[in-house]
Amino acid sequence: MALLRAFLELIFLRKGPEDMPAGRDPVLIALGFYLAVGLLLDRAAPVELPDGSELSAGFGFGMVLVDALVVALFSAMLVFIVDKKQRLPRC
Repeated sequence: MALLRAFLELIFLRKGPEDMPAGRDPVLIALGFYLAVGLLLDRAAPVELPDGSELSAGFGFGMVLVDALVVALFSAMLVFIVDKKQRLPRC
């Protein structure tokens, strides 16, 4: 419950990212929210193909997973570039 409160305070700009608790759990929860919102957006605005059909939900889920992977890799690359490896959670 405290972790959810910390996320909400971050969203409403009452706390900064430096105030978030360290560890793997906050990262996994943020990833879960990211995937859930991506899937909701995919279903809310489906991609229509030229023949009038829509992409399947499985394809949309794959796109959301690839998007999350690209964001994670980009973030990790930035952490290594600025030499802040201690900010990466230990798995």
